[in-house]
Amino acid sequence: MSTEDPERFGPFLVLERLGAGGMGTVYLAQSLGGRRVAVKTIRADQAADPGARERFRREIDAARRVSGFWTAPVVDADPDAATPWVATAYLDAPDLGEHVRRHGPLPATGLLVLAVGLAEALAAIHHAGLTHRDLKPANILITEDGPRIIDFGIAREDTAATLTTVGGILGTPAYMSPEQAGGARTDPASDIFSLGAVLYYAATGTGPFGHGTIPALLHRVVHHDPDLTAIPDALRPALTACLHKEPRRRPTAAALLALLTNPPAPIDGGPPRAPEPAPAPRTPAWWEQPTPTVRYTVPLPPQQPPSDDSPAADANGWPVKATVPEPAGPAFATGAQAVLEYQAEHQQVRGRAPGPRVDTAAAGDVVQHDRFGIGTVIEVDGEGPHAVARVSFGPQKNIKRLQLRYAPMRKIGI
Repeated sequence: MSTEDPERFGPFLVLERLGAGGMGTVYLAQSLGGRRVAVKTIRADQAADPGARERFRREIDAARRVSGFWTAPVVDADPDAATPWVATAYLDAPDLGEHVRRHGPLPATGLLVLAVGLAEALAAIHHAGLTHRDLKPANILITEDGPRIIDFGIAREDTAATLTTVGGILGTPAYMSPEQAGGARTDPASDIFSLGAVLYYAATGTGPFGHGTIPALLHRVVHHDPDLTAIPDALRPALTACLHKEPRRRPTAAALLALLTNPPAPIDGGPPRAPEPAPAPRTPAWWEQPTPTVRYTVPLPPQQPPSDDSPAADANGWPVKATVPEPAGPAFATGAQAVLEYQAEHQQVRGRAPGPRVDTAAAGDVVQHDRFGIGTVIEVDGEGPHAVARVSFGPQKNIKRLQLRYAPMRKIGI
């Protein structure tokens, strides 16, 4: 920090400067009770501009309208101060850009989890009537409980090359939508395009339109289609829909969430859902077996002589074979015996099913089922592979009861 940095913003004591960019400065501060906050300000020359001050006020109101579950909640703000400022909860987590630089591009499973989390966050933002307008890796924090979208146009640690105003266009060129790059009016569809560009970066480590000068990037955004061959097959349809040049052809955040959690579902005139595979043949259970039959040899009475073509009789009479139903008995054995017989047959026929399985699960775990997609474990009854888990799948919260021993699913996470 320098002598020009303030010591306090309202009730918050400044601890250190986190960064400064073309739009303003970000400080780490703490409240009287010791809670840490991130305080963001705008530059002095912008503070003197009534339009910039009003835009700062609108951005504060926008951030307050979105649930803190999807972003860093606003704690306090003073847009009318000599140096306008806003304090948000400090999230000690790397942004997506830093995460990719440290660990490389995300694997397919982690990429899907990121895509679902960002689609949920954008659905909440758009439901509040807002458009972010600057969705990029630096504005996405990778926290333990999922991604958080921050900075609704409010200044933070940026460089002049990554957050810039070109001819009145505010945003980041590498992640702009074509309509935003052309200076047209933006709406939630613009955020969907930016989301596709962010996911491309997370999958490859570079933006969908490469590097270069700002005019070159804007030209590619408007006129070029990105190469999606490096994108995993499971996410390629979603990114193709997000990066469509026509805003009306892009899915809404809710439709994108449905596509990500149920990949075969059609979107934007895509191919129809693939037919369900035929069930695999199985061995009938013991109670489904046909009634057994028994063969007996019954002697004929001595006074009935055999016919000419009958076999020769022995000392006990003439042998004949007849099919006689088994003597009637109870339909089921005793309860204990039935359970033992069922378990023995069940283990012999099925055993442990092939494919990925979860040996243990706990409430809150995120799992991916081969048929139902991504879900969250609500509760677990029992222990070990014989435990039964209640799992909520998809945005409709479709709840399934699954035995861990046979459920074709696995844990996932970033």
